Amino acid sequence: MTSLADHVSAELLEDVRLAASELVSNSYQHAGNPPGHPIKVTLDLRPDRLRLEVVDRSVFDPTPETRRERDDVRFGLAILDRIADGWGRIDPPEGGIWAEFRLPKQ
Repeated sequence: MTSLADHVSAELLEDVRLAASELVSNSYQHAGNPPGHPIKVTLDLRPDRLRLEVVDRSVFDPTPETRRERDDVRFGLAILDRIADGWGRIDPPEGGIWAEFRLPKQ
C-alpha cells in the first residue's frame, strides 16, 4: 500500500493538509448542513495534478464579494488563493469547494 506522501513532495502535502483543514472548517461553520449530512473529503491524484474536494451540500456561493469579506470572513479562501493553483465552487446538489495543485513534471 502506498500513501500520498509517496507521490507528492512534503511541501505540497503540507499545502494540501492546510487547504483541507481550512475548507472543512469553513464548511462546518458556514455550509448550513442539517444533521446527518456529513462533510465528504476526497483527493484525486493524476500525473499532472492533485485535486481536493470538500463536498458539503452547501447552496451558498463562497466567493468573497468584497476585499473586506475576503480578509475578515473568508480567510480560508484567501489562503487557497495563495497555496492552490486553482479553486472553485462545486455546484448543488453536491455543493462545496474544489482546489487543485499542480505536480511537477517527472
